Amino acid sequence: MGFKKVLEPFHFMAANESSVSVSGTNTYDSIPVNVKNLDGISIQLIWTGTPTGTFTVFHSITGKYWDSIPVSPVITQPAGSSGNWTVSIPFETSFWIKVQYINASGSGVIDAIIAAKDVN
Repeated sequence: MGFKKVLEPFHFMAANESSVSVSGTNTYDSIPVNVKNLDGISIQLIWTGTPTGTFTVFHSITGKYWDSIPVSPVITQPAGSSGNWTVSIPFETSFWIKVQYINASGSGVIDAIIAAKDVN
């Protein structure tokens, strides 16, 4: 019988696995998540209130230098009302994943939940 590595869903927008209140024109970075040896990654982005801003997903080999991941379909961004979007990243080859949110206006609460598994 084989073994399948799984990363159970957890909140990673904040170190204490909770959501984050946003306002002003601030930038918010999630904690980096180690996704070594995981092939299929899903990230659910959730926002409530009236935030308007931009989520970006980043990956890194070292955990020090980060590059954005082009995701398809393009993330539906917060535009002044509550919503959510799930990003699927198949066959990720980097070791680390994180999410960044830049608030342009409005206020509310954001969250990011990650889950992943080895598809082999």
